[in-house]
Amino acid sequence: MFGLMKALLEPRSTSPLYGRSPARLYLQPFTREKAIEFLRHGFNEYNRSIRDREVNEAVDRLDGIPGWLTLYGNNVAVRGMPHGRALEETIAEGTKIVKDELEHFLQGRDRMVYITALKAMAISARWGEIKNAIEIRRGYSVNDATIYNIIESLKAAMLIGEDEGIYTVKDPMLRALLLTL
Repeated sequence: MFGLMKALLEPRSTSPLYGRSPARLYLQPFTREKAIEFLRHGFNEYNRSIRDREVNEAVDRLDGIPGWLTLYGNNVAVRGMPHGRALEETIAEGTKIVKDELEHFLQGRDRMVYITALKAMAISARWGEIKNAIEIRRGYSVNDATIYNIIESLKAAMLIGEDEGIYTVKDPMLRALLLTL
């Protein structure tokens, strides 16, 4: 995804896309109610029954992200996995996908700085906390423009969200990955 995003958002001067503004489409996570409805509708299409407890656990663990809910639903309805195995398989596969996407995003960027910023945001952080985490990791002061550019790059790549000055990694798979790095 990030390779494609980079080609579309930062085309080379030889690209036919150079100088053209891309249209952006943001697919937000579903609300809890919409995520439950989405899974139930999918299972109904496959004539599969699922317990309320299982749907609630899937929605809680996958945070309403349409792609992860779809992967989970496919594991249960199409591949015939039991709920627990399907959820663990979804998380394992999702973590691999996110790791590959993160590697693409980090190409040509200061890996240590971005990982440090993302780790801070995995548990939610304000601007000052992000700056402090990077300065501690680097061992010296970092200017505000650097922090601004890091945050804006992460927002543009849809890796983080901002709500009232608090930055958070929204994707549960990325959060899980960051906690292991």
